[in-house]
Amino acid sequence: MQSNNKETIKYALYNKEGKVLLPYNSDKLEILTNNLIRKNNKNGVYILNSCGTQISNTAYKKIESNYSPILSSPFYNAYLSNGKCSYYNHGWREILPCIYDCIKFPLIKDNIIAVSMHDKFGIVNFDNEALTEFIYDTTEDAQKALFQIQENYLQKQIKKKDITDYYNIYEAKEWKNKREKILKRNNYTCQCCHCSNPSLGNVIVEKGRYIKVDSYDMHTGNYHIGSEKYHIDLDIN
Repeated sequence: MQSNNKETIKYALYNKEGKVLLPYNSDKLEILTNNLIRKNNKNGVYILNSCGTQISNTAYKKIESNYSPILSSPFYNAYLSNGKCSYYNHGWREILPCIYDCIKFPLIKDNIIAVSMHDKFGIVNFDNEALTEFIYDTTEDAQKALFQIQENYLQKQIKKKDITDYYNIYEAKEWKNKREKILKRNNYTCQCCHCSNPSLGNVIVEKGRYIKVDSYDMHTGNYHIGSEKYHIDLDIN
């Protein structure tokens, strides 16, 4: 509600019941959302909640409302008298601090945006983490650099995944079956040094009519020796 006199116009805030929430001391009041009100006076621009309580501690030079097709809710750019800009969401939570010369819209993605510092552009996310260097003359150049960085990262992940998949081959059922078949064919014996490994399976040694079977159980620690010639079947703990 506004009060008119010959000298100036002042605004006040009332609730639905007619109770005064804010007296006639504001140069301008503007309802932004159901929960946010923009207040202007001689000291600067502030944000109030729906009860008329000031929730912004800083006196800004101006606060702009913005809308993005990516975001379902409005957002706000707040400018200090020195020209630095910050970014707030629809609930007036600070997303980016007031350190940037410019915050460019629309958003690149739902949480990635181009900003400028010292007349150079870069890309940051909503955690205020720099995704590129601040060395670009235009937002387009910064965006191209970001896409290249993302592409390089993706390629690294693909290579990493390929290596991981390479090692995971050895856990595949098909590989294990093929490995066991070849080990058994070679009598669980290395084809280079000709040393046998009874822990992998039954090692059969044939010399004429003499046949010996060796095996070792790694879980129980039992070593088994069997001989057809001497009819021996021996377990050693």
